[in-house]
Amino acid sequence: MFVVFRFWIALASCVILTSGCGAPSIDSAHSELDASVKQGPDTKDAFPLKGDALIKVKKELAQVIFPFSREHPFIGRLYPSATSIVFDLKNFAGLIFKLMGDEGGEEGAKKRIKQSDYVREVVASRRLFRLILPETQHLEIARDDLRKGIIVERKYSLVHGDIPQKRLYEFYYEQFKQNPALQERFKEIFRQLAVVVSCGGANDVLFRNFPLTDDGQHVILVDVMPILDRSTYANLIRLLWMAHPDFYDTILQGASGCLSMNEEELINKLAETSFYLNYGEVGVVKSFKNLEEMKKERKLSLKEKIK
Repeated sequence: MFVVFRFWIALASCVILTSGCGAPSIDSAHSELDASVKQGPDTKDAFPLKGDALIKVKKELAQVIFPFSREHPFIGRLYPSATSIVFDLKNFAGLIFKLMGDEGGEEGAKKRIKQSDYVREVVASRRLFRLILPETQHLEIARDDLRKGIIVERKYSLVHGDIPQKRLYEFYYEQFKQNPALQERFKEIFRQLAVVVSCGGANDVLFRNFPLTDDGQHVILVDVMPILDRSTYANLIRLLWMAHPDFYDTILQGASGCLSMNEEELINKLAETSFYLNYGEVGVVKSFKNLEEMKKERKLSLKEKIK
């Protein structure tokens, strides 16, 4: 119920402040973030962490992760993730911590930081002003002869999880007929997402990993996942499935330029690809065979949304 109220508050702001619902200029986009993207409550500390704050965080993390305990009193909240343990600490509520699984470890953390830096370069160089990549920092936590790699990120005030984010995206889709400017904004969002997936290699495309801000102004790239071995084509199909069908052509155009192929060649590649959908605990492997059939299926799914 609380999530629904947040949706309606965001919509009311969009209707009342009409000028804020259109696409901003590229030059003004990042200055807009302080107003439109609410960070977590503990944002007064400098980032990356250093000095006393860094020492305190490392001490708390060493107690939490050796071994990791979900019930540890320092932990504020756990967040859904397939390949890492994601949580926050009560004393550092403005930060998110990602502990790599056994298959990732410290090297996995470094690999994620490297991928994040590359995606950040793509976002900046291609001026993808609707996408935000949180600031990140790699920490090495040691206790006796044990070592773990942890990624620290800025936390944003978001609706978390696949199903809540799916509902938020589709909440905005329902407003397109009454608000053409909103539809144009989302069209640009998905063009930029197509670029960051196909040019930047952003992986594991899911609603929860590409969450919308409550006001529908930006997408936070909370996980660009270099660890999973999914093809660019599989991720593009997952992006198509996230999108409103009216944006399919926009996604194909944005991706084909990055992949140096025309749209027909790209569609042929997609036709050979299977992909995995995951909404919360529900997962299904599907195959892409025909763009128009997928568009019809997606339209049907929008009419029969998860309640």
